[in-house]
Amino acid sequence: MTHIDEFYESINSDSVFRKNYLCDDNSARAAVILVHGICEHCDRYAYVIERLLAQRVEVYTFDQPGHGRSSGRKGQLSYDQTLKIIDHIKHEILADSPDLSVFVYGHSMGGAIAIQYGYKFPDSLKGCIITSPALGLKKAIPQKAIPILATLARIVPGITLQNVIEIELLSHDPTVNEAYEQDPMVHNKISLRLGADLVLYADRIMQEQAAFPVPAILLQGAQDGIVDPASTARFARFAGSEIEYHEIPEGFHELHNEPERDQYLDLILNWINNNINE
Repeated sequence: MTHIDEFYESINSDSVFRKNYLCDDNSARAAVILVHGICEHCDRYAYVIERLLAQRVEVYTFDQPGHGRSSGRKGQLSYDQTLKIIDHIKHEILADSPDLSVFVYGHSMGGAIAIQYGYKFPDSLKGCIITSPALGLKKAIPQKAIPILATLARIVPGITLQNVIEIELLSHDPTVNEAYEQDPMVHNKISLRLGADLVLYADRIMQEQAAFPVPAILLQGAQDGIVDPASTARFARFAGSEIEYHEIPEGFHELHNEPERDQYLDLILNWINNNINE
């Protein structure tokens, strides 16, 4: 396995920190573009990456703008920035390996972005892996407040507020929650622009109820106290036959960090294996 860290200038002149995990001897069977959630960073997915690499699935991941080691004030991000980064990486992968199956894997906010990417840029995308997507929040913003948030985000997009996450709701494993709390690269900031994107993109997806254009596997913990499991289940119903949906009865928000994470990752790996071009 070859591991490459690099910075590159994105379309918006952001310095984006990337990590590429490549298989030796051109033995890759597929590639995954991994998109983390709000307030965190890509290093929190080390075990997921390890499991993917063991199946000869290369991983391309990055810290989103305003997160981790990427540039930008903490919490300053728009969905469009991340969509452009994903698209850049996808075309970069396919330029080197045109026949490689490319998947986008997103968690929480990253899961909502992966869904949006699947709708907007399905060409040359083999499928999406989506866990606990932010299609609705457990503590939802009232519908009548959404236009006000959209207006404020246009006028003063850079205003930053605290984003309070109840850490004990991430995982049943207390060591995961403690590590999150003590992680110096985790923050609690959210800009008005990002807050508006979280709400408006999800609201658009849920209102349009369009069939999803590429194969996807969708995992949601039924006991998730951060995103709304009912919204995820509703999306799975209207998105159509391309969605393989798994509701985990006792699962919290970070299924990949639960004590039973291997059985959930096995579901994902089996799905990838069934959807690879070989």
